[in-house]
Amino acid sequence: MVDADIVSGPEIDAIALGAVSIDTIHDRIHSGLNFLISDRATPVDIATPKRYLIKTPNTSLRAHLVFNIHTEPGSRVQFFEGTTVTANGAVLTPQNNNRNSTNTSQISVFANPTVTGDGTSLFDKEAGTAALGATRGVGLELSHVDEFILKQNTNYEIKITSLSNNTVASTQIDWYEVTAPPGV
Repeated sequence: MVDADIVSGPEIDAIALGAVSIDTIHDRIHSGLNFLISDRATPVDIATPKRYLIKTPNTSLRAHLVFNIHTEPGSRVQFFEGTTVTANGAVLTPQNNNRNSTNTSQISVFANPTVTGDGTSLFDKEAGTAALGATRGVGLELSHVDEFILKQNTNYEIKITSLSNNTVASTQIDWYEVTAPPGV
């Protein structure tokens, strides 16, 4: 079936008389190539960081990834490349942001892997305090301007280390997948 908009040409805004366009991320959602993991962890204690493992396939697929983490109270958030694990942890199933698409993610995401080596630090930020209620709304959000394009066949770790016991951590991992041209 042919999309009527493609046959008839671009949509024109009636007021501005200009072509309507959408940004890259929005296009990836429409194309069924944008995926999301959302997870809430409690309690996260000082001695037991919350960890997420992201595994990329050994293909030309490239994942453009951002994450959003909110904790109450504060925490330290780190992102590592080349993480060494002895066990992947619990599988988390990515949701396709285009709910009509049957595309599935080629990236694997796990909660609570057994990590024996964090790898190379790509990001390290601490926010908030150890006191519950002392600072409300402690969080960290990376926009797609701050995205990481992940290497193929590589393990990545998001590590959330609480500044006090009984921390609640809400995590959103968001990415889109594209096939890279040869040599990229």
